Amino acid sequence: MRWFLTLSKLLAFFLLFVFALQNTQVVQLTFFSIWHWQAPLALVLFSFFVLGVALGILALLPRLWHWRRTSRKWQAQAEQPVPPSATEPALVPPAARTDIQEGNPHGV
Repeated sequence: MRWFLTLSKLLAFFLLFVFALQNTQVVQLTFFSIWHWQAPLALVLFSFFVLGVALGILALLPRLWHWRRTSRKWQAQAEQPVPPSATEPALVPPAARTDIQEGNPHGV
């Protein structure tokens, strides 16, 4: 399995490297006729990919923080001992029970 992961990483690197070498044309990005940027096409695509990943992570952060707080709260509740409820009978050893008669071992 390890060789498969290594091979897939090398293949992905090779494909991205060939993509970058074949897309060296200079492109110009203009924003409201104020800002101009000239760079190779591969660099522009990679920059916008990284920007998209960063914005996606920023959009996900509040939800991750909420999940983390909820997990900590549940973990703290799980660590607290649960008091026996009033509806459950207390566990009493058979020797201390008075409702079992001498001749009837099953208490019936």
